Amino acid sequence: MTEKNEQNIIEVYILESEKLDGKTEQILSGIAPHYVEKYNKARADSIKRQELAAGYLVSKCLGASGDNQILLNEYGKPYLNPECFDDPPQFSISHSGKYVVMAVSSAPVGVDIEEADRLTLPVLSRILPEKYIEKMVAEDLPAIQNSKKDPGVEEKMIYARYWTSVEAVLKAKGKGFYSDPRKEENLLENWNIESIVIDDMYVLSCASEKTFKIELKNIY
Repeated sequence: MTEKNEQNIIEVYILESEKLDGKTEQILSGIAPHYVEKYNKARADSIKRQELAAGYLVSKCLGASGDNQILLNEYGKPYLNPECFDDPPQFSISHSGKYVVMAVSSAPVGVDIEEADRLTLPVLSRILPEKYIEKMVAEDLPAIQNSKKDPGVEEKMIYARYWTSVEAVLKAKGKGFYSDPRKEENLLENWNIESIVIDDMYVLSCASEKTFKIELKNIY
């Protein structure tokens, strides 16, 4: 049940991964083995850059860089080893395009960022329960017809808001896509979700069972 009277702070660290170019070896020597392994397994340079940035954020902002400081739950979600930290915070990481973001909170949290331009209704329907598709088509999309902004762009932003909301909730639950979100009719109910636009192109959403306020922190 959502706690209405207790507001939590979610710190969202934002890093443009390209800013780490030229520092790869230095960073690899100072991040957790979990992220070094993901970096080494990635084939595309863009994915390598994102994994490097994720490890950098965890090391720089959470102080986790040792062998046993990062553990994985049964679904592969990383978390801080409570034996290594006093009252460790919860965190969630996402990346899209040039951005890598990390949400940090005292309560379970999920974050997702997506470049809005890549999303279409058929793509969105792969993860969004029919209930929310119907709501979006009936309420959200008609509302932008008289928008002073480009309706096509506004439509993409709505798709991105729904997409990132779903992923943020799945991450906060700690299961990711191990279950089919389309089968959870009330997937987004009883979650507090906030979405913001970055650079007029990306939508970032955070989810938590507690009410919260987002504090953005740019790294570099």
